[in-house]
Amino acid sequence: MAFYEPLHELLHDMTVDGIRKSGPASWDSGHPAGAPYFEEFTPLIKRRGVTRYDRAFAFDRYFIERDALEPKLFAYLSSLIELARRSNKTAVFKFCRSLGRVAWMRAHFPRAFHLGIVRDPIAQWNSARRRTQSGDVYFLAAPLAILARNQAEPMVALTVAQFGLRLPSIRGRDFEKVLAQSVRFVESAPAAVLYRSFLAFWLVTACKSLPYTDATIDADALARSALYRKQIERTLEPSIGLEVNLEQARTPTSNGVGFDLEAGEIEIAHRQAAGALTAIAASLGAQASGSIGTVARKLWAETQQEERAI
Repeated sequence: MAFYEPLHELLHDMTVDGIRKSGPASWDSGHPAGAPYFEEFTPLIKRRGVTRYDRAFAFDRYFIERDALEPKLFAYLSSLIELARRSNKTAVFKFCRSLGRVAWMRAHFPRAFHLGIVRDPIAQWNSARRRTQSGDVYFLAAPLAILARNQAEPMVALTVAQFGLRLPSIRGRDFEKVLAQSVRFVESAPAAVLYRSFLAFWLVTACKSLPYTDATIDADALARSALYRKQIERTLEPSIGLEVNLEQARTPTSNGVGFDLEAGEIEIAHRQAAGALTAIAASLGAQASGSIGTVARKLWAETQQEERAI
């Protein structure tokens, strides 16, 4: 039973009718045709909102330590697992808002298999930046708002300083106000500045999540190499007890070209990221060396258009 983005803020006010209307065809998603995104949540909606879901799950306390006390979050995720169990199914969570909480999730759900996915940041930027050109700034404003709300987090503070970002002006106790300020920032700031803020978020979340996963998938390799897809399938199936077929995996690649960016602007941003990564690696220690290496390769492989043997 696959739960799509179980921490998404839309679940706070979701209705059964809203679930029916929210799917790949309801917006310019580029996603393949399929059932409504949140279909599996239907039994948990009484009138409005998913049972046990809290709006704070989406963005508040985005970065937490493994031993943090989060009883509401634990109870909510446990309720989804129980819903699947009652249907004699296995719960699968597809998160986009878990990256700062993977260590906590692994500590509190030790029987789960925690899988991380890493993708070329330039390709992700291209997707988000093109959406801003069509009037949808959410995919650049939300990461910026999360950074601004979590400036006290040591890894965030280190990375923001390394990139020379000025976020103190984006403040507020209410996330919606911070998001509104971030929207205005995205609408007025140069593309190079926005890419640096986007890359800072990409870097922090990768370093906060990948060291604590059971396995990591390179999304770009998955899309372009049949051999790599088979290797991942063989790795996952015995670990999770489910048949895995990744033949449909497709991810647009960047070839080192950033939409609305000059090559020199990308190189400067990635050199700043490399400096931040060196400091982060020193703070995390040897146990995270493999994951840090994965992040480093993603920062440079696409910009240098290297051929990687899979």
